[in-house]
Amino acid sequence: MEKNIEIPEGVEAEVENGTVQVSSGDSSVDKELDHQDLDIQTDNGDITVSASNDRRDVKALMGTYESHIKNMVDGVTEGFEYHMKGFYSHFPMDMKVEGDRFVISNFIGERSTREVDIPGSVDIQIDGEDVILSGPDKDAVGQTAANIEQACHKGDRDPRKFQDGIYITDREVKAGE
Repeated sequence: MEKNIEIPEGVEAEVENGTVQVSSGDSSVDKELDHQDLDIQTDNGDITVSASNDRRDVKALMGTYESHIKNMVDGVTEGFEYHMKGFYSHFPMDMKVEGDRFVISNFIGERSTREVDIPGSVDIQIDGEDVILSGPDKDAVGQTAANIEQACHKGDRDPRKFQDGIYITDREVKAGE
């Protein structure tokens, strides 16, 4: 049993020691996709995922790997983008990028800053209260957005009263890039 994933023209895919690398131009995504029941190989520029048996869990894993590889191809050809918005009611919070960290200061009037690590492939742009995260790796962009939301956890405060935070407002695949 096998699945063939077509790689479009202009995109290169390599498989080495259980790591799949997809690249196009200057963007590249690599992901470790290694399982004892699955074999991933490149075949005439395309990627083939084959299974040693046809159990239901192995079929499900094949579908998962297929989705990961398709997301990698979409990421290097078009990219992924998350839009976030910062909300505050009384204390204006300040958001900025310092090196490889996203820093939130004056959140709910706190003196200490809240910081989130940014993986190397994620680009963050801040425009007032709007934050745009973009990059070729869907998992890294999504996890960074989730980490920023979690950094704004308010503890035991009533969420109906304290609605301050930075929230995801939109997710999309960038078109035309």
